[in-house]
Amino acid sequence: MTIKVANEKTVTTEITVDKKWFRADGTEFHPQDGEISYNLIQVLTTEGGESSEKIYKSGETLTSQDGWQKTYSNLPAADINGNGEKEICTYYVKEILIAHPASYAGFRSSAG
Repeated sequence: MTIKVANEKTVTTEITVDKKWFRADGTEFHPQDGEISYNLIQVLTTEGGESSEKIYKSGETLTSQDGWQKTYSNLPAADINGNGEKEICTYYVKEILIAHPASYAGFRSSAG
């Protein structure tokens, strides 16, 4: 009995997250502290053009100590879905907005 196994090279890709900060006037600045949270989203697209998204990595963080940058390497560039169809994998980042309690200085309210 002879069994043949296809020797396919796994194709990978990478994405670099690079947070840029801008003032209201459009000028860039570089904060020296703080952090942001984000999700790495994987988009799966079949050869027929159908696509779906899923969170590939959840709750990732960037800080000033990271230089506001992080690279993800060896990410799958293709996959086979449950129907046996080849899917192309692409990625993007979605920042998680954190709600802060509102504070108001010098605000007065009167009812009546």
